[in-house]
Amino acid sequence: MQARLEEVDAKLMAWHRADECSRRLAQIPGVGPIGVEIDEDKIDDAVLALLWLTLHNERCAWKGFDWATTDRLHKKGLIGDPINKSKSLILTDEGLERSEALFRELFTRPPQ
Repeated sequence: MQARLEEVDAKLMAWHRADECSRRLAQIPGVGPIGVEIDEDKIDDAVLALLWLTLHNERCAWKGFDWATTDRLHKKGLIGDPINKSKSLILTDEGLERSEALFRELFTRPPQ
């Protein structure tokens, strides 16, 4: 993942250096090329919440997310091993409970 981030960052900086408008905008305080650190835990939470959205057969969810993310979720004990021929992931008891809670936290509004 780090290598991919470095590749994207290099492309972004090359574009920034070649683009006059981008260079002018970068002179404004707080504006410039993206320079952020990725919070993988937040990504994992968002993916886990979205897995709840695609649940079928009680605890299965469609594979369709980045392999590095699903591997981290597996290492955290939230999903079964994602490396198999199935098109679905199986959420553990903890993963199922946490995915619903995260879905409600991240994607729903409180009743009014």
